[in-house]
Amino acid sequence: PVEQVKATTSRLASIAKEATTQAVMTEKMEAVMAEVIDFKGFSARTLKGAWARLKPAQQTRFEGAFRGLVMTTYARRFKPGATFRVTVRGETVFTDAPQATVKTTIHGEKAAADVDYLFAPVTQGGAVTWRAVDIVVDEVSMARNWRRQFKRILKRDGFDVLVQKIEKKAAKR
Repeated sequence: PVEQVKATTSRLASIAKEATTQAVMTEKMEAVMAEVIDFKGFSARTLKGAWARLKPAQQTRFEGAFRGLVMTTYARRFKPGATFRVTVRGETVFTDAPQATVKTTIHGEKAAADVDYLFAPVTQGGAVTWRAVDIVVDEVSMARNWRRQFKRILKRDGFDVLVQKIEKKAAKR
């Protein structure tokens, strides 16, 4: 996982530096991030118990909306033309569960933020590969943070309203 993070963040830094608009940058970043993030696993982790109760079509719909939200939230942290560098603070592979964490710090022109990636093994095309299933920014888990919000909306308004709200928020690219 640490090599994936190094390669991905290097590509993201190039995209941000060369980008002229937020929309173009976000689109290019999404293509790169799709290679390292397991959006289905991230979705399931975010909805936790509610995920298993969704029908396959609902899971697919949620995953698509959630992907947009993750990318909008992540890419919004970078400005077109900005430069940044990433340092790896460490990697932890857990022996009691098939997970790994890669800890990084993103150093921007004016500030720095700790961005940690939680990885899990995923089988793709018969091969097992590591993919990120959560991103933790300055000790705040995206999955856990959204889980609380989404749980309230699901309970109060239902699945369709939740997805509509996510799609609306993600559209603010």
